[in-house]
Amino acid sequence: MKSPSHRFCPLAILFSIVLLVAGACHDDNDNSLQIPPGTRAEQTADSIFLYARELYRWYDALPDYTTVNPRQYVAGGGNIENLQEELFTLTQYAINPATGQPYETSALPGQPKYSFLQYVPDATSTGRASAMPPSKSVYGFGLETAARSTGELYIRQILPGSPAATAGLHRGQHITAVNGEAIDIQSNEDLEKIRKAWISPSLTITVHGQEQEIILSQAGYTADPVSIHMLLDTPEGTAGYLVLNSFPPLAAAQASLDNAFAVFAKAGITHLIIDLRYNAGGYIETAEYLLGLLAPTHLQGAILYAEHYNALLQQQQAPILTRQRLLDANGNAIPYKGRYATYADVDYSPEANTRTLTKHGSLETITDITFITTPETASASELVIHALRPHLRVRQVGTTSYGKPVGFFPVTIDQYVLWMPTFNITNATGDGDYYNGLPPDIVASDDVTHDFGDPQEASLATALSHTGSSRLPAGTTLQRPQTINTTPRHTGLIETRKMLTGN
Repeated sequence: MKSPSHRFCPLAILFSIVLLVAGACHDDNDNSLQIPPGTRAEQTADSIFLYARELYRWYDALPDYTTVNPRQYVAGGGNIENLQEELFTLTQYAINPATGQPYETSALPGQPKYSFLQYVPDATSTGRASAMPPSKSVYGFGLETAARSTGELYIRQILPGSPAATAGLHRGQHITAVNGEAIDIQSNEDLEKIRKAWISPSLTITVHGQEQEIILSQAGYTADPVSIHMLLDTPEGTAGYLVLNSFPPLAAAQASLDNAFAVFAKAGITHLIIDLRYNAGGYIETAEYLLGLLAPTHLQGAILYAEHYNALLQQQQAPILTRQRLLDANGNAIPYKGRYATYADVDYSPEANTRTLTKHGSLETITDITFITTPETASASELVIHALRPHLRVRQVGTTSYGKPVGFFPVTIDQYVLWMPTFNITNATGDGDYYNGLPPDIVASDDVTHDFGDPQEASLATALSHTGSSRLPAGTTLQRPQTINTTPRHTGLIETRKMLTGN
C-alpha cells in the first residue's frame, strides 16, 4: 500500500485550502463570504455543503451557505447523525418536475433516496478516510431471510462461500426457531428480535424437516456475485438462468461471470433469465462487462448508455476537486503532467462518458432476455435492463424496481466518504427518466417458499412462460415478504473509471 501522503493532504492544510478555494468558486452570494475557522466537526459540515454545491447533479437547486448554515447541524447528538441530517436537508431542495417531489424523496423518514455518508473508523494516519473500493471480502452469516404475512420466517437467499452456505442452507427453507425460541412474527417487535439475532456473533436455527439444530458463527468469506447459474428445460427449448446478488468490482466478478456464460454458450441458449431481485447494484464497470457478455457481436460499438454530469463539472469549474486524489484500481496515485492526478483533471463531457458495447465471451445466440425484479433491484441492475432495451427483446417480471438512474464517485472528507449523485444515466434512445423505478411487463410474486431455480417458484414460473399478461391469475395475491437482512452489500451506481482531460 502506498504511503498515505501519496493519497491525501494533511487534514489541517486540506481543510484550509478547501474552504478558501470553494468559497470563491461562484459569482453568487457566497462570493465574498469569509468562512471562519472552526472545530473539526464544523469544518466537516462546511465541506459537505461545499462539495455538494459543485459536484451534486442538482447543484443549482442548493441555496447559499448562509441559508443552509451547515454548522447548525453540529450541535447535539453524535457527529455522524448530525452530518446525516445535514445531508438529508441538502438533498431535499432539488424537485423532480414530473412528480413535484424531491428527486431524493425516500420511503425512510430522514434518509435521502440516493445520497449517503459512510464513516470509516480505520482512517489513515492523516485522519482521513480512504475512498478505496471495498474489497470482495465480506463478514457475516451470509444468511438473508424474509417474514411472510402468515408469521413464518423463510430463507430468501444464501450468499455463496458464507458460513450459511457451508452449513448447507438454501433459499426456500422454513426457519421454525432461532436460539431455541419458536418463530411467529406478528409485530415489529418480533421482527426487531430477529434482526438483533442476525447481528450477534453466533446463532442457532431450526429448519423445518430437520431434527438437528444448525449453529452459525459470523466469519469472513469471499463474496461471489453469482449465486446460481444453471440450464432449465422449457417447452421452447433450453433456457439459461442466472442469479446475480451484486455488482462488485470487475476483478471480483469476471471469473464467475465468464464461467457461467461459457456454460450458456456451450448449450446454445436463445433465452436467458437473469434474476436481479435482491441486487442493489454496485460498480458500473461490472454491469458494462455483463452487457458485453449478453449482446451479440453484431452490436459491437453500439451505444449502451451515457453519463451526464452537471454543468460545472463539464466546464472544469469545480476546483474543490483538486483536493480529491484520483486513484487507480489498486488504490495507487496516478502520475499526470508531472504531479498526481486529481478528480479535477477528469473529462466530464458527454462525449467522454458515452459508453459503447465491447463484446465479451462467445455467447452469440441470445434472442430475448427476461429480468426478475423487486423494489430492491437498483442502480447497476437497472442500468443493465435499461441499456439493453433498445437493442434486444427484453422482458421484466416481478415488481417495480427501486428507481435509481443516477450514480456517483466517492469523495473523502476527514473520516467520512460522501456519496452524492454526480451524474444521471440515459440509454441509446436518450431515455433515463426512471426515478420511480422500472415497472414489470408481467407482475409476479417473490415466492420465498421455493429455492432459486425451482420452476414452481412464482417469479421464475412466470419468466419461463412466453405468454401472459400483467395481471395475476384470479384468486391469487401478490406476496411481499418483509426482509430481514444484515448482509453487507455493494449499493449504488459507482463509477471508478475516469478519462483524464487531454488523453
